[in-house]
Amino acid sequence: MPKNVGERLRAVLALCAIAVMLTAGGAPYASAASVSDVQVASAPLSTRASAMNGMVRVYLSSLGNPSRLDLTVVGNYSISTTGEFIASGSSLTVGFSSSTGAITLTHNGVKTNMGTIFSLRRHSASGTNGIKISQARESNNPYPGDLTFKAVSSGSGYTLYTIANIYIENYLYGVLPYEMGNSTNIEALKAQAVAARTYTVRMMQNRASGLYDVKDTTSDQVYRGTPSGNANCVAAVDATKGIVLMYGSSYITTYYSASNGGQTEIDRSGGAYAYMKVKDDPFDYANPSSTVKKKTVYADLTSSMNSSGLISLLKTKAVSKLSSMGYSATQSNTTLQTLKNVTAHTPKYASPSRLYTKMDFTFTAATQNSAGSSATATVTVTCDIFDELESLLSMGIQSLDNELWSVSKSGSNFVLEARRYGHGMGMSQRGAMYMAKLGYTYDQILGFYYDGCKRVQHSFTNTILSADSTQEQVTVEPPAELEEEDPSACRGTVKLVSAGSALAIRSAKSTTAPLIGTAGNGAIVDVLSNDGTWCFIRFGSLKGYVPSNALSISGTPTGTEETATSIIGFATVTASDFVNLREEGSMSARVVSTAPSGAVLTVFSQSGSWAKVQYNATVAYANTGFISAVTATYPSDAVSSGSATATVSTSDGTGSVNLRASASTGAQVLAQIPSGTQVTVSSDDGSWCVVSYQGMTGYVMSAYISYTGESLEPGTGGTQEGTGGTGNEDGGQGDGVTEGDTQTPAVRTAIVTTEYGSLNMRAQASAGSQILTTIPRGALVEVTQEGSTWCGVRYNGISGYSMTCFLTFTDSGSTTPSVPEGGTTAVVTTQSGSLNLRQQARSGSAILTRIPQYATIAVHERGAEWCHVTYNGVTGYVMTVFLTFQDEPMPDLPDDSTGEGDTGGDIAGDTDANDPNEPIVTPEPGGDDALYAVVTTVSGSLNLRRDALPGSPVLARIPKGTTIRIDERLAAWSRTTYGGQTGYVMNTYLTFHQGKPEISGGTTAVVTTASGSLNLRTEPSLSGGVVARIPQYATVNVQQRGDSWCYVVYNDTIGYVMTTYLTFSGDSAQTQPDGGDASGENGSGNGDNSGNTGNAGGNSSGTMTAYVQTASGSLNLREQPGSAYRVLRTIPRGSAVTVLSYGDPWCQVTYGGTEGYVMTSFLRFDTQPTLPQEPDTDKDQGETDTSGSNGSSGETSQLPTPTPAPPQEQPDESTAVTAWVNTASGSLNLRYSPDSSAQIIGTIPRLAAVKLLVEGKEWSYVGYNGQYGYVMTRYLTTTQPSGNSGGGSTSSGSGGQTGGSSSSGGTSQPSGGGSEGQQIPDGMAENGGIILDITLQVPNSATYATAAPQSGDALRLWTMCAESGDPLASVPSGEQVEIILTGRTWCLVQYGTVQGYCQTAYLEVVP
Repeated sequence: MPKNVGERLRAVLALCAIAVMLTAGGAPYASAASVSDVQVASAPLSTRASAMNGMVRVYLSSLGNPSRLDLTVVGNYSISTTGEFIASGSSLTVGFSSSTGAITLTHNGVKTNMGTIFSLRRHSASGTNGIKISQARESNNPYPGDLTFKAVSSGSGYTLYTIANIYIENYLYGVLPYEMGNSTNIEALKAQAVAARTYTVRMMQNRASGLYDVKDTTSDQVYRGTPSGNANCVAAVDATKGIVLMYGSSYITTYYSASNGGQTEIDRSGGAYAYMKVKDDPFDYANPSSTVKKKTVYADLTSSMNSSGLISLLKTKAVSKLSSMGYSATQSNTTLQTLKNVTAHTPKYASPSRLYTKMDFTFTAATQNSAGSSATATVTVTCDIFDELESLLSMGIQSLDNELWSVSKSGSNFVLEARRYGHGMGMSQRGAMYMAKLGYTYDQILGFYYDGCKRVQHSFTNTILSADSTQEQVTVEPPAELEEEDPSACRGTVKLVSAGSALAIRSAKSTTAPLIGTAGNGAIVDVLSNDGTWCFIRFGSLKGYVPSNALSISGTPTGTEETATSIIGFATVTASDFVNLREEGSMSARVVSTAPSGAVLTVFSQSGSWAKVQYNATVAYANTGFISAVTATYPSDAVSSGSATATVSTSDGTGSVNLRASASTGAQVLAQIPSGTQVTVSSDDGSWCVVSYQGMTGYVMSAYISYTGESLEPGTGGTQEGTGGTGNEDGGQGDGVTEGDTQTPAVRTAIVTTEYGSLNMRAQASAGSQILTTIPRGALVEVTQEGSTWCGVRYNGISGYSMTCFLTFTDSGSTTPSVPEGGTTAVVTTQSGSLNLRQQARSGSAILTRIPQYATIAVHERGAEWCHVTYNGVTGYVMTVFLTFQDEPMPDLPDDSTGEGDTGGDIAGDTDANDPNEPIVTPEPGGDDALYAVVTTVSGSLNLRRDALPGSPVLARIPKGTTIRIDERLAAWSRTTYGGQTGYVMNTYLTFHQGKPEISGGTTAVVTTASGSLNLRTEPSLSGGVVARIPQYATVNVQQRGDSWCYVVYNDTIGYVMTTYLTFSGDSAQTQPDGGDASGENGSGNGDNSGNTGNAGGNSSGTMTAYVQTASGSLNLREQPGSAYRVLRTIPRGSAVTVLSYGDPWCQVTYGGTEGYVMTSFLRFDTQPTLPQEPDTDKDQGETDTSGSNGSSGETSQLPTPTPAPPQEQPDESTAVTAWVNTASGSLNLRYSPDSSAQIIGTIPRLAAVKLLVEGKEWSYVGYNGQYGYVMTRYLTTTQPSGNSGGGSTSSGSGGQTGGSSSSGGTSQPSGGGSEGQQIPDGMAENGGIILDITLQVPNSATYATAAPQSGDALRLWTMCAESGDPLASVPSGEQVEIILTGRTWCLVQYGTVQGYCQTAYLEVVP
């Protein structure tokens, strides 16, 4: 979720119960039926005469309270205290003592005491002019301003405040990329820029007397310096330079959130803002990217598809209700039967808020009457939405009870939806993006979300030192010059029946005239003329005709009719994800927008590999390699009118339907419309229609409307297929008739045959209408209505519409085989190619024939791996995995259907089971223009997660520096594929760039395989596709070098190769490893890379001995590498195991004759393994797997201590200086090598003196009590701390050291849970400096708890399982949090948008 301004006051906002949309009686959207119902006005513009100070003081609180900061000057800077200039490229080190407040600066090897405050002042310079901070979250981003370092007394010590003094516009260059994203439409970015600028100015005003104006975290606005690749953000900031929002004479509180769910909210904590109102936001609701969770409740309450928890809840309530009605109902004699209605009600606040808190379920139940006879009764029970349903149905989006729920009907079933991500106040980022897509400008976006506010142009002062002196230069920067909108201009808003429809723009005043383009529902067009029937309009670069009844017009047209725009045709985007739309026809031109896969573009002209196109209102250039050939026929659906003729239809054709005054089952009934009556529909949002009947206009539920006119106009010239629906609005209130059986035509079946991915099932026969569900590729569906463009289909009990072109009818040219006695039928669903029918049920058996993809076969016997089948009279065996049976839904097909063990697959075609050659894959379309990213973690790897949620299962870990291809970029997460696994990674740790990475710099290496060629793969994994084979002794350009894989370029092809088969410049020729240690990627000499016998992922093989090194208790030996697998046995602490294969984070070992897997972090090696573990990145480090039992508590194993690896040159101890351990608490780990994953050979007590032999930037080589090893430099000081005993070793046990018993010298044997300078309590473990509770685990189900701090004040959330540093957030007593991980002592919880750790004792679990 984006971290934005409105979420900055989460501790206050958490007290609010923010409105939730949950409609009654199947009405998901009550007020604004569609985006076309909203009239939008711009925020007016004015100018402020006097200039304001434009220098923002940004507190870099994300750095914490560091003892050391490593800086790189990139530009022109000087030191404030001396005036000394610092050369660009210089490295500086700022040291800080939290006990004394002393600050030091090391420059050119000279350390200077700077007192308690100094600054690095920025001078005027061209080009990049800033300072990079190694410890920053984005260490390569420069901070373009003065940096001030100030020690401030806090408690018993000092805190270092690092404050960047930055010109406000430069500051915003770095805010927008992390608040909204560089790929967002420019108008939405401009609205975000104004909101962020206003917030900043308001904070500068409120905090003028403090140390800083804003923090660099979600407490205010996320700021990480100025990133590269932020051109759109820079353009948005520049275009709105100096513009802020004011209400009267005050700067407004520019709240904004990711998604409001379809209704804006107000601050209910006591703040009254006239410019914030509760109102419907159809733009957020219409955006398909808005966050939504859905749950279908099937009408058949006996169906196993329903939630068992929900059925149990409904049954318990039904038994109680029936008993009160006089029935002899019990749990054993009562059965729920058919669900009739679901109605939401009881809003928490007054109208117009729709924060419904209750939901009624009406259904029939079989039970016994008072006489003990069987009886059927209709009963209505009431459930609490947030206390009972949200958790039970896993519908919660965030911990606050503020999701907007809705109910819609799908056939006879009911679909529950929950929306809203964030507090919902002010601007919705998803809504702003959708408004921009429709053609709204930033001032209109601001005018919609901040009622009554005005834009004010400010001049800001920019202060900087002159280039060659310390004299300040103060420049008044004028605001951007804006063109005022012509008040006489006539605008029209496209207003269509279906929210997802598009209006046809034609070359003449006729519905049969050629179509030259479309405008989406809600789009803004310029109306040049209007004769009452047709309007001549301008939309983007298109000029043409549209029906007058399809526009909501403001103003009077003053133009004249002209010749319609000429085009050469239409093209469809064929790229796998999206195609970039560029300012000019060049790959180096600026990207102005993107068009998703399947989008239709109007093509004006084409030259070479570029086409000038229009998408929505954007006119730009698209690369023809990523779009289809131009066609004269519009290849999708377009609407030819602003209204539609429809028929009111009940399920059995009798009775009537209510026409209501508003879109609510509780609204006044204006009339009752008999079934079969024709009405005119002016809008339809999928739940309610606005209809005209006998001179009255009102609302009818969409379920009772069946379209009979030709409101849709397919490009092929066909007419719209009927979209009839059945069902009752509210049987309990006399609206409609009793449910009856729906008449359906003879049912055909078809198979989904998309090229890849699944197929959308929509509520209406219209692209863009509500998606009811997705149908996997290869799934079998029932076809209830057939049309040339759309078909009515039924899948898994859900009915809707899917596009005909993606369906293959099973009775087309083939005959369905008869079902054998005792058997069934199945469909061949290979990924591609045919399926081998073999003589016997084993790989390598003779192939009798090959069965085409999607053929139906008779199955005599079904097995787990093989099936006995008959096809065209031939009987044999096929692999079960490539069949879909009639009695099961089709699961998603794997990316590579190459089953049959490890032999290469059993699909005929490109891949043959008997061919050992691995196929070379062809890069998918769009690859050259796709979105890429580099993993830029501070250290360690990045977690690839199954879902875009913290705490979701980790599929793989991607090493730092790896370049990955982005399949889909969301606000906070991106979807990618790595190591054969597709999942999500956090955008925080990625650096994005458009298009295939440029080849620049790098080094060269020679392929030194033993024989044969080397595979160049799409991913740094043996499961990555092979894109080329590089000959032995060929030279490659190495862009990124890793321990296991290298990112290289060969013959203009980019990919990954294994590092072990490269010899780099300056290296001696490599010798091929023996045996199978790493031979997986090496070919066999004849070019057939069939080996792949090495250990995937770069794990080293060959046996070695290791010792169990748990903090206490024994270590679990598991069946497979994963915490969810069965524990085979436990291994006592201190026991020796034989390591068969070393990996991260699991090792394959054998102990006592049992072979299995243990976590690497709990093993100690006498010989360092070849792959040291690095901490993973996205805030969930430190997974443990100790059983915590069967061990001798407190007993220290006397294991051999290895000799640490010394520096390259043994230091002379006579030159050593004395340093002291200066940890905040606890002892300091002495490690085998300079790596936080290296073995601990001892611990040094706090304040103890050591011999500092070699001082490094991160690690130092020291001697202590005869032992030598590495410690982290930041925990050493050459100034004797107060309270020290005067040097030498301290007594045993001093300094709060951890582990088992201590030696007399003050060291202890490693306990597996040491810290780099922090005390590790019992039951805790350390990984990469992060302390975690070793008992943390994922709850069995969604779990919530109430904050119950001991003090009764607030519950603090921390970055790890220790009260260290500043808390992430404070949770007021009584507030609810979601438990992500639960442990014996600590829990990881979600509060609003913040995840943090808190003590378990201070939580009360909600039942």
